Amino acid sequence: MGKTIRDESTASAYWAAVNTFCSLSGVHVVADAPVGCYNLVGVAVMDYTDAIPYLENFTPTSLTEKEIASSGSSETVAAVIEKLRAPGRQLLLVSSAESEMIASDHEGMLKMKYPDVRFFPSNSLGENEWQGRDRALAWLYSEFDDGLPAAVEPGTVSIIGPTWGCFNSPSDLAEIKRLVEGAGGTLRLVFPCESSLHDVAGLKNSDVIIQLYKEFGGTLASQLGRPVLHSPFGMEETKDFILGLGDLLNTRDKAEAFLSREKKTTLKPLWDLWRGPQAEWFPTIRFAAVASKTYALGLEKFLGGEMGMQCLFCHNSAEADNSSVRQEIRQTQPQFLFGRIVDKIYLAEIEAKTRFIPAGFPGPVVRRALGT
Repeated sequence: MGKTIRDESTASAYWAAVNTFCSLSGVHVVADAPVGCYNLVGVAVMDYTDAIPYLENFTPTSLTEKEIASSGSSETVAAVIEKLRAPGRQLLLVSSAESEMIASDHEGMLKMKYPDVRFFPSNSLGENEWQGRDRALAWLYSEFDDGLPAAVEPGTVSIIGPTWGCFNSPSDLAEIKRLVEGAGGTLRLVFPCESSLHDVAGLKNSDVIIQLYKEFGGTLASQLGRPVLHSPFGMEETKDFILGLGDLLNTRDKAEAFLSREKKTTLKPLWDLWRGPQAEWFPTIRFAAVASKTYALGLEKFLGGEMGMQCLFCHNSAEADNSSVRQEIRQTQPQFLFGRIVDKIYLAEIEAKTRFIPAGFPGPVVRRALGT
């Protein structure tokens, strides 16, 4: 008998494709999917993950029982493409779980009738959202690179990530931009967010590539033939990141000066707490984390490894057994729990005194007033 999966919090590769492609300007995504699969990812969830009312560049084919049971979806896809075609607009067709179940592979039809429209099989039933994002980014490079040799611009840095639907991404991106500037780098591209589709060809011209999240972007970064740095989490990683970037850009002096300023400004309040009578407080704190890989490992390293707090457990939400997580929460009841809405529900079940801190989706990060 198969194992029951409880409270799954990681979306499918179909969601990944939509969140990746729709974050590019000049692109319109057609989902070969029922209207419900459009409403959920394109309207409902966007409001609380990215504070936008809906995805303007996203249209479903609105599959019905007719297409699924008998005729297939090719005619419906063609009709939607005809309505959406416009100069300067690149259409990308994405499969959903429903279209994959009826084997709707539109590659041949598109080559014959609409050679300018590209088809991305999302593999919705086989991959999760992080695997899907990683493959989607690599696919964009394989489809839309200009094929020209790299013309590297010294001192430039490009960032791979985020897409729509990444927890805390505006703050994460702003901090990495600040570190790049402090270390003496010049930002070239943020891909796919803040980029157009054809900017993917310019990534290889960057002096250094930064992969924002551990979960995705690695395949694309490895194809560019440029030095790759991973964004840091915690004090030691940040120090190594700043100095390492300075070495790669030949701006070591600027990086060291920036690091010195950071110790006197950003880290000063934390240092005062660490050296003062409050220092005894750190090892008494018991916390736990259930989040995506970047946040789960980062919180464990920074709060546990560097600040000396007690990490009771730490789980990558994409791989975690939520039944086991629920039991761990019940048994340990940490003082602070960094997690998702499902973890907050587990705390409520046992009326725990734990302070819940959002650290991953699903969970409403953006809260709006009534009537908006």
